[in-house]
Amino acid sequence: MTQREPLRQANGSLGVLAQQLQNAKLQADAAHGALKQGR
Repeated sequence: MTQREPLRQANGSLGVLAQQLQNAKLQADAAHGALKQGR
């Protein structure tokens, strides 16, 4: 195991987190739009 391995893993986790965050934002935007249309 090299010293860089933990760093690489952390980097991967960060990428996944960022993706999930973007997904959540898209869903929130969509829900917000649907709410505005419903009025």
